[in-house]
Amino acid sequence: MLSTAFGLPSDSKIERFGRAILRIDEGQVLVPVAAAWLEKFLYEVSDFPNISDDDQVKSMSRVVANFETAISQAQFRNAEMADIGDRFKGWADRESARCTEADTRRSPEASRNSPGELRTRVVG
Repeated sequence: MLSTAFGLPSDSKIERFGRAILRIDEGQVLVPVAAAWLEKFLYEVSDFPNISDDDQVKSMSRVVANFETAISQAQFRNAEMADIGDRFKGWADRESARCTEADTRRSPEASRNSPGELRTRVVG
């Protein structure tokens, strides 16, 4: 389901929290060892969902969900750009072959020139 995959608000806060904890456990999200807010944060995390003040847990879950969304979008864009690059390379190869063939038909001497060499023909 799309909403589950991207952490949209229709997910329950327990589902979002579970995904965030998995990311932390896998080492993909780091929690500092010392911070002014750390003690309250760890208290909220350890007592969740049986706690009335869960603002930090909700914030953490939302940040991790936003990272997941950003990573998924970047991976999609990278794949899309690789596909465009492959298509352009194919077009460039075909266009280069077409131009080389056209040059060869115009002048047999042109085919003896090395790639990148200026091709000139003296007309007398």
